[in-house]
Order: sequence, then structure tokens, then C-alpha cells
Amino acid sequence: MVLLTTLLGWGLDGFDGNLYALVVGPAVTELLRNSAIDPTPQNIGFFGGLNVTAYLAGWALGAVLLGIVADYWGRVRVLMGSILMYSIFTGLSALSQEWWQLGIFRFLTGLGSGVEWPIGAALVAETWNNRYRAKAAGVMMSGFALGFFLAAAVYGLVGHFGWR
Repeated sequence: MVLLTTLLGWGLDGFDGNLYALVVGPAVTELLRNSAIDPTPQNIGFFGGLNVTAYLAGWALGAVLLGIVADYWGRVRVLMGSILMYSIFTGLSALSQEWWQLGIFRFLTGLGSGVEWPIGAALVAETWNNRYRAKAAGVMMSGFALGFFLAAAVYGLVGHFGWR
């Protein structure tokens, strides 16, 4: 059960990360127009990069802060909360009207997303014996790649409806 849960959680994290990579161009283009900024390729790259940076900063901060919280409140509880957190803020990203709003939502998504791997790895290490621990960790880690694949498939099916 732990392996399946961490596999799916890490897969959702990979899904989110790849889906954002697929929609960042159209999303930032639209949001820059709303902000009265010319959506040149340079501006799209710069402001899209700022949003990726905000996500990664949230990811790093979330890994540290929520990792500490997990030691006090319990790994399972914090893992469930982190999955809920990055799922909610990924969904709320669709409500963004300007590039900086998307950056805030991506930062908050990163806070929840950043702790997924360390907690998942710790849970797998605690529940699997030495003989199978590395295999179980490998299975958990494959969830991220599976999430990337699923994001590409979903984008291929519904991407023509727009980035939101």
C-alpha cells in the first residue's frame, strides 16, 4: 500500500511538472497580454522562467519545512496534505489572470510538491526490508516518469481546448 501510494503521489507530481512545461508558452503568452506586456519570445521565456523559478523555490522550501513538519506530525499525514496542496494549487493556476498570479500559484504548488519525494522515499525505506528496498524505491521513482508520459497523453487529447 505504501509503495502504491508513493508511486501514485510521485506520478502526480511528474504529471504536474510536465503538464506545466507543455502549457507554459500559451499560458504566459495570454497572461502577458492581460498584463499589458508584449508577449515577445524573450518576454515569454523570461516571465515563464520566473514562474518556473518560483515553483522550484517553493519546492526547495517545501522539502525543508514540510520535511521538518513530517518528523513531528507524521509522514503519512504530511504526505496526504502535500498531495492535496499541490493538486489544489495546480488547479487554481487556471484562475490566473496575470503572469505573477500564476507565479504565486506555482510557488504554492511547489511548496506541496517539494516534500513528496523525501517523504515517499522515507516511507518506502521504512516499510521495505533491505532485500527489496532498492527495487521498491525504483518502482516509486518510476512514477515520476509515468506522470510525464500521462501528462503528454492528456495534453495530446485535450490541449487543443487551451492551457486552462
